Parts: sequence; structure tokens; C-alpha cells
Amino acid sequence: IEEVFTDVPDAGDLQINFYSLIHPVETDEEGNVTAYNCEEATAVCGYEGCTTELTVTVELETVTVDAECEVDGKTTYTATATVTVPGDEEGETFVVGETEETKEVVIPALGHNMDEGVVTTEPGCETEGVKTFSCQNTGCDYTETEAIAAVGHKDENADNVCDVCEV
Repeated sequence: IEEVFTDVPDAGDLQINFYSLIHPVETDEEGNVTAYNCEEATAVCGYEGCTTELTVTVELETVTVDAECEVDGKTTYTATATVTVPGDEEGETFVVGETEETKEVVIPALGHNMDEGVVTTEPGCETEGVKTFSCQNTGCDYTETEAIAAVGHKDENADNVCDVCEV
């Protein structure tokens, strides 16, 4: 990235060129960038023979929104570089340029992490039961249900009456 500032207040006609604020620092196995950093930025006076001393201060802000089961998260990296020049008085400086660069890294949705399930309605002889599965991810209340087949009548003592439902 390169930004050029001209006619900046307190800078007269000073031209400032910024170079490359944010750099990738981590990648995944496919080569996708997973993290950025901003260790330094450089600024130079854009005029040939210019000897103005430029000081660059860089701040990196990182904001992460966690991924949820069905929603991607993201980390946003925002680097802000401020350029100052010395003033006439000892310790006096003037801001003559500022630039900002933002990069985002998507954090893929987690997907539901379902438990083993709990029987919430026992099956009857002629009626299906229900097994309920719950997502175990923090903050997620997603559930799924599954039918449990009816068990059918049982007459183990051969008295023509169901041992379970007595029908």
C-alpha cells in the first residue's frame, strides 16, 4: 500500500509517501493468511533532495469477533501510522500525515458439536419415542430430535396380554 499526502496542514507543501503498514505473519496449510502484524511503517519525503526528518508512529488495533456454530467470526487488524516533523521549539512536533490500513481474517463457523443425545420420550408399544441431541458449544441452544421406533407388544408369559401396556 502506498498513500501520498500533499497540502497537509502544518506541512506546507511537504509530500509524504507511506509504505506497507500491515504484513501477514501466519498462514494455514493452504497458504491463506490467518494473522497480520504491523511492526513498522516507513515514510519518506517525496521530493528529491528533501532532508526533512520524518518520525513514524504505528499503532495496531486487533479486534476479534468469535465464530459461532453457524456464523463466521473475524479478526480485524487496523494499523494507523502517524507522521510527525520537528517544530521550531525543543520537543515540539507537528502531525503532517496519517494513514490507516485494515485487513480482515475470517474465522470459519464452528459447526454444531452435538452430544450423544438423551431420550426425552420413551417409546411405547405402538408409539414412537423421541431422542433429543443438544449442541455443546458455549452459548448455543440448538437441538435436533430423532424418532425412536415403537417397541411393539411383548407377551413373554403367553397370557395374550402385553406385559408392557397391559393391552
